[in-house]
Amino acid sequence: VRPSDLPDQLEAARVAFELRGRIAAVTALFLASAAAGWWLVHRYPELAALFASEQMINGVQRGELWTDGLINIVPSALLSLGIMSNNIVVTLSAFTLGALYGLGTLYIVGMNGLMLGGVFALTAQHGLAGRLAEFVVAHGMVEISVILLAAAAGVELGEALARPGNRSRAEAFRQAVHRAGQLLPVCVVFLVGA
Repeated sequence: VRPSDLPDQLEAARVAFELRGRIAAVTALFLASAAAGWWLVHRYPELAALFASEQMINGVQRGELWTDGLINIVPSALLSLGIMSNNIVVTLSAFTLGALYGLGTLYIVGMNGLMLGGVFALTAQHGLAGRLAEFVVAHGMVEISVILLAAAAGVELGEALARPGNRSRAEAFRQAVHRAGQLLPVCVVFLVGA
């Protein structure tokens, strides 16, 4: 089945297929930023303070992850709501900041990659990277994937403004919002489910 043969109910799948190049590009940016963040903190450990609070750094130096006691400190329903709200805000920001010619979206993706890589380098220096990886794999794979999908849609907005083709910028932007915006309800459903 070709994506163009899908019924209208699967429009989001069609749009995601059409954005596959942008999805690959924002994923590459995220991974490159994560590698850069890891390298920076590995090479210059004092830079960990750019990505983690002093309390988090002190805990890691004592051999404790901030994720260890989350459920014991905060009721799980409240913690889940807080994480879900944060992920929805980041997802919507990654999409809407595409209106800044895609630069806002690239900033969100790059900074999140730098932060994740920097935090992994910090935990690796204290033998905790494996435990952090378990937490991220269990809790973050869907969220990161959804944020990158929304970021690809945000890049679509930026490209419509930067290169509208034979349409006016306003018309190109309107079409991009309509088309790429069809992914947002799917993103929100996945984040709520995660």
